[in-house]
Amino acid sequence: MENIEINLLIEKEGNTFIASSPEINVFAEGKTIDEAKDKFISGVSFYFESFPEDKQRFIEKDKLRMPIIQKVLIQC
Repeated sequence: MENIEINLLIEKEGNTFIASSPEINVFAEGKTIDEAKDKFISGVSFYFESFPEDKQRFIEKDKLRMPIIQKVLIQC
């Protein structure tokens, strides 16, 4: 079992939090941030079970250490 890093984006739509990633086509929603995150992790695990060839791409990418992008406020 390998550790895989995937950038996670969580957005709020109404009373729901949506978890997604620009790196993989998996989405999850929850009533809280933690619930959305946990469902996303479960979804990614299921995705890799269904498409093991994609898992290898993420294992190799992990060596490059992608940057984490954060939201910043800019006043103009």
